[in-house]
Amino acid sequence: MSQPLALAALVLNYRRADLTARCVASLSDSIQRIYVIDNSGDVQESARLESRLGDGGVRDPRVCILKPSMNLGFARGMEFGLEAARREQAWDAYWIMNNDATATPDLVSGMVAAFEAHGRRALVAPFASKEGVASRLWYHRLLGLVLKRPVWGAFPYLNGACLLVPALGPTPRLFDTDFFLYGEDVELSWRLSRLGFPLVEVDAGYHHEGHAATRDGSLFYEFHIARGHLLLARKLAAHWGERWLFMMGRALSLPARAGLRSLRNRSLVPWQGLFMAWYTPGRAPDPPRVGSDSFR
Repeated sequence: MSQPLALAALVLNYRRADLTARCVASLSDSIQRIYVIDNSGDVQESARLESRLGDGGVRDPRVCILKPSMNLGFARGMEFGLEAARREQAWDAYWIMNNDATATPDLVSGMVAAFEAHGRRALVAPFASKEGVASRLWYHRLLGLVLKRPVWGAFPYLNGACLLVPALGPTPRLFDTDFFLYGEDVELSWRLSRLGFPLVEVDAGYHHEGHAATRDGSLFYEFHIARGHLLLARKLAAHWGERWLFMMGRALSLPARAGLRSLRNRSLVPWQGLFMAWYTPGRAPDPPRVGSDSFR
């Protein structure tokens, strides 16, 4: 009989202590440790997070707040948390969840059961959010398109908003830290699938608000979406010929995307974000100013 699953959760907070506290409170007791990585880089926001997680005067003893000195983004923030988790003990799996998501009562048990059924060697996600967003999507390697159904040239991946992932050992990285935001879940599914880990969906739902920290349509959002697609052209290529071909595909699809979003939003920000991502990828715009108070 196998040992009980040693499961730790990682949740990133960026100036939304209210959402993070709600997310943490929704996680069942089968998760033994919850690492909250506070990317806020702000004393007041960090204090607000401490207060929110200690509502009622008693903090959940499972919670450990980690405070990097700066906003590390998603992939580097997660790796920061994973390093702390590995130092504390050896875990069998990690629960990855966006702070703007909440678990339903049967979510953790359902995903853990599927993980165990696959010999603890699988990437597991709920079938869809309660808002109807499917976890399984398809990414077109040539054109850099995210699709809702399979087509030639596309491979499946699991949305990173809610995932149960295997611990790959004490040293291998889980997320590719070249990504700041967007695209890291595509690369993760691609890499683990090629290592023989199946992508598994569970018939259990969760709630996901979406874009709580990035503001859909902001320059920060448009830049990192475009940058993620450009990074994936390199990460998914087996050789320089494929990389060149994938970049040519994005030279068609990314301007088309920027044009459509500019028309829809009546804004040139999508073009600005694309230009910055293509020509000055090292000059990222500042994230939108968000905070718990501004959403009350």
